[in-house]
Amino acid sequence: MKIQVKDRSFQVGSFYDLYKDVYNCWTIEGTEENQEMTCFIEQTKDKKSLIDIGALFGVFSLFFSGQDRVSHAVDGSHEGMLQLLQNLCKNPDKKIYPHKALMGDKNSLTSYWTKPGELHSLSFQGNDSIIMLTVDYFCQLYEVVPDVMKIDTEGFEVKILKNADHVLSNYKPMIFLEGHNNFVYNYGDTVEDIVSIAKKYDYKVFDLSNNQITYEEYLNRLKNKSIDSTRTYWK
Repeated sequence: MKIQVKDRSFQVGSFYDLYKDVYNCWTIEGTEENQEMTCFIEQTKDKKSLIDIGALFGVFSLFFSGQDRVSHAVDGSHEGMLQLLQNLCKNPDKKIYPHKALMGDKNSLTSYWTKPGELHSLSFQGNDSIIMLTVDYFCQLYEVVPDVMKIDTEGFEVKILKNADHVLSNYKPMIFLEGHNNFVYNYGDTVEDIVSIAKKYDYKVFDLSNNQITYEEYLNRLKNKSIDSTRTYWK
């Protein structure tokens, strides 16, 4: 699959400037990111509608969308959204709708941190404001019936999932989730909450090698992952 990307970012000295080729971020052989993307592509072949929450510069949306496959890419990052728009210009065949917003636990303006490159935008007292929407309201507002959700929100995943009851109960989309065990506590949540949500909606949990794991094993992995996140998919 060939994807065109911009060969430079905005030169603001941020996280994104480390990556001169967006595609290469997810194609370094042997990395966990590569395994995640390979799994995502394989498992979503028959899916049509993605909500890409924490889309950043849109790499999951770029791989997913096209023809009759549509992605709604949601992200609050200034630079991430600018680079996503660059990539859309490079790939006009992709059916991606960009939304500069946050997904969360309310439908209103919320303050957030906008330091260039800072991924934990809600962990700090911010001076900027942005629209936040719940998954349920977003889907109602844009008439979206997702069959896949990707969530990578640096610890805000519990807040997002707890406010997606209608979508999870009625549509039960496949979920690709990065569980950030070190960061969920920033928002008053726990890794136990992540497992409880999977149980509540009767999701089976799989690792990136497509092995089903028990809820107990999932909880252990969440607790014991010391760096980055625990990547799984639910169906």
